[in-house]
Amino acid sequence: MPFDEDADRREFDAADGSALPRREFVLLLAAAVALQAIAWLVISQVFVAREWGYVPTIVGDVSHYADVGLRVIFGEWPYSQFPYEYPPLSILLFLLPPLKSTLAAFHLWFGVQIILIGMVAAAVTTAAAARIWQGLERPLAAAVALAVAVVAAGAIAVDRFDGAVALVLALAVLCIVYRRWALAGLILGLGFSLKIMPIAVVPLVLVLARTRRRVFWSLLAAVLAGVVPFMPFALHDPSGIASSFLGMQVGRGLQIESVAASPFLIVQALHHAAATVIVPPDGSYVATIVGNKVLSPQYLLWVLPLVALCLVGRSRLSKVAGALMMLALVLTLVEIPDLYMDLTSRYPEPQLVIAARNAALVAAFVVAVVAVWRLRGNDLESAAAPTGGRSATTTACCTSSTRSSQASASRSAARV
Repeated sequence: MPFDEDADRREFDAADGSALPRREFVLLLAAAVALQAIAWLVISQVFVAREWGYVPTIVGDVSHYADVGLRVIFGEWPYSQFPYEYPPLSILLFLLPPLKSTLAAFHLWFGVQIILIGMVAAAVTTAAAARIWQGLERPLAAAVALAVAVVAAGAIAVDRFDGAVALVLALAVLCIVYRRWALAGLILGLGFSLKIMPIAVVPLVLVLARTRRRVFWSLLAAVLAGVVPFMPFALHDPSGIASSFLGMQVGRGLQIESVAASPFLIVQALHHAAATVIVPPDGSYVATIVGNKVLSPQYLLWVLPLVALCLVGRSRLSKVAGALMMLALVLTLVEIPDLYMDLTSRYPEPQLVIAARNAALVAAFVVAVVAVWRLRGNDLESAAAPTGGRSATTTACCTSSTRSSQASASRSAARV
């Protein structure tokens, strides 16, 4: 399968000196935001109103977020005075909605907040596409693809804060295509303090930064941004961080939806056997080898901006990787919530759906790895050059984040 990176690079070299006029650029970003509004209108009126797929609920994660926010505003310390499994910056997202009102009001405004974050992520992704590709066609196509991906992901986004991770990755991609390496490191470090996973993209930034000076400042920015938010809590109670945050992250067993669990699901489906516990927590090293022991549905939200960029890329491999990720989104929408409750039953259908979803994720990762492998050395060098070569950067971003959606999930815990 041909991988036309030379054609990409020629187009980007031409685009480097012909940025969109400001008016067209603003209208492009406005279109990206409007498309997100249309996407959520479709989700609310077609899926939620008819109860197709996941329907937002105040039971579960949202009530947990409200409880955490209330504890914090009343002076309790997370990690030490109550167990908390997420990094500290995530708490900020729970303090913005009205906490002293009803849980229903908190749920409503938390959902509005996540939708607004998604709109900003769409604008940032479209701005990155406008930097990568010349003209309006591909940037607008990226905005449309992102809106379609949001619809494919369904309403689960408004009940989770993982959409903020998508914004972090979109901002990091924008910094990379503008070659702002230290700023990219800073954003990814803050992403680590939000939900761990974005730190997995830092090695890509360091590779592309190339010079020692750029690598140093990028790494320093990432480390400081990743460590400083933890410092008040570590100084208040070091053992709380170790026992609460780290303990909850590493102590969770293999999740039934994960890629590593797929062989067990297939065997159970073929033999019509009921599943109870697949692997106990002390067997988590198996998941580490495979690359993932927790794969909750909302984790796929992390890479939505990169799915959109891959789908509109010129190379066939990037399109295939994006299409496979889109297939994984659709299969996850089919799974949640109805089939999820049947995963531990004797019925083979939900187990085969999850196995197919995980196969699509693995295939997307393999395709992305092949795409990067087929890049010549000077393609990667040109990605860090003062002009041109942004296609290689984008392909590498897609590969890194596709892998992160599987591998770094083993360090993240989420309720379903």
